[in-house]
Amino acid sequence: IYLLFSILSTSAIFVIFKWLGKLQTNTFLVIVLNYIFAGAIGWIMEGGGFVDKVIQSNWAAVTVLLGACFVGMFYLMAVTTHRSGTSSTVTANKMSVVIPVAAAFLLYDDDVSILKILGITLALIGIFLVTRSKQTERNQGRNVWLLILIFAGSGMIDTIIKLIEQKYLSGTDVIAFTSVLFLTAFVMGMLIVLLQLKKTRRTFNARMIFLGLLLGIVNFGSIYFLVLALKHGGIQSSVLFPLNNIGIVITATVFSILLFKEQLSSFKIAGIVVSIVSLLVLMLAT
Repeated sequence: IYLLFSILSTSAIFVIFKWLGKLQTNTFLVIVLNYIFAGAIGWIMEGGGFVDKVIQSNWAAVTVLLGACFVGMFYLMAVTTHRSGTSSTVTANKMSVVIPVAAAFLLYDDDVSILKILGITLALIGIFLVTRSKQTERNQGRNVWLLILIFAGSGMIDTIIKLIEQKYLSGTDVIAFTSVLFLTAFVMGMLIVLLQLKKTRRTFNARMIFLGLLLGIVNFGSIYFLVLALKHGGIQSSVLFPLNNIGIVITATVFSILLFKEQLSSFKIAGIVVSIVSLLVLMLAT
């Protein structure tokens, strides 16, 4: 159930991003606002002992660094999307699942089986087909180093989240951890906004605040439920991360069809079919 909520929350993020594009709103300002709302949700849920818990924790310093990485990866993805196209960027981002999967095998002694390897392979093929477009072909080979950084950075963030969950977090720390992660991202993002305001003179307005709140709610859920799914222990992380990524790809695609009347290409249809098969195989492997 935690994995399902993580998939739905993350898919909702992509829907909101699509909506932001149609509204022609400053996406970066909304994202910065979303971080403060996401952080505040955790603070409120945690209650009066939030600050003491963070100060006394052994995970706060690592979480602050991870929060900074969140903002850095956003900037990197924005630049890469502009130079290499959306499809190439999404493909590099989602293919990065191989990094936390490899870490699960090497660091946490996850079981290796033929079903698991087959399911992961099919998941990667499904992700590639669903995110593939003519844009991917046109930009192949351009700005490869940026795509490599997206691949490595996204994979390392997932790996570090698993590491923190495994080594430092108790069951009662998940809310505080999620809150600190987003509050750090907000501080870093605001520093960038303040620098940009001198050049662009853009400011926040009521619509941005509403969209930031909406995005903050689902963004908090995406990390909070993912960590709970990892901590629950019912599914090994070498299976959970592919299930999460392929579930997001399928759900976000379905949302795009229903809400934005997006047309399905033959590659997307094939990718969805392969992705569903990979889900079935991975569930058999659990």
